[in-house]
Amino acid sequence: MDKSNKGDAQEIDQIKAIRNELECLKLNYDFLVSKLEASSANSSHHIDSLQKENQVLKDKLEKLSSEHVTLQGTHMDLEKSYEKLVESHAFLEVAHEVMVTMVKSYEPPTHTCTSS
Repeated sequence: MDKSNKGDAQEIDQIKAIRNELECLKLNYDFLVSKLEASSANSSHHIDSLQKENQVLKDKLEKLSSEHVTLQGTHMDLEKSYEKLVESHAFLEVAHEVMVTMVKSYEPPTHTCTSS
């Protein structure tokens, strides 16, 4: 083998090694792209899931807030009703005391009729 053929063989071996390395790099690239796509799809699914859960929680918060406002109104109505009830009870106690006093102080009329 002369020098020219030896150099050509070395160049061919180098080209083959570069091609093999290129094939490995292409396989790694394809693998990484597929992994990225899977990760992206998974992330997208996860984001969609979180957004749905967030919307459900927002709806629950809105419902609870509305119920809270309604309950506050009911509470205020009950407080007013209670105050009126206490007031009525006080009037009834006074009326009862007046009636008890009147009954205790009542004297039956004396008859001045005499029988013959």
